[in-house]
Amino acid sequence: MTTELAAGLMLALGSAAALNWGYFVQHGVASGLPPLTPRRPLASLRLLFGNLRWLTGFLVGIGGWALYVAALALAPLSLVQAASAGGIGLLALLASRTAALAPRERRGIAVSVAGLALLGVSLAGRTTSAGQGDWVAVAIWVGVSLALAA
Repeated sequence: MTTELAAGLMLALGSAAALNWGYFVQHGVASGLPPLTPRRPLASLRLLFGNLRWLTGFLVGIGGWALYVAALALAPLSLVQAASAGGIGLLALLASRTAALAPRERRGIAVSVAGLALLGVSLAGRTTSAGQGDWVAVAIWVGVSLALAA
């Protein structure tokens, strides 16, 4: 793995952490505020931007998007997106600390994180150059995926 690729993946992980933490904080603050309404957009914006904790979550989320763009400059989209998607695990951890999750929700989180881990394992040792796929292999993969999803 090149230094540039490793830096891109680290930026993607930082992006995932920033985006998901920012979303978590914003959602938590907004749920405790008086009802926001599109009929009074300026009042709603004042409520949100007037809350320092919500504003911090917003700015951290914006920083997460900047990290994502920087990661894309250093690593291929397929790797950056896979690393960024791992943020669902962090979001689940944060959510489980503030609310009791049902067993079904915990299983869903476990399946999501396991799928992302398998995706990461499948990318190990691969080159980052694009090639033309074999349509038969792609059709089999899609068919098996649809069968498992069903």
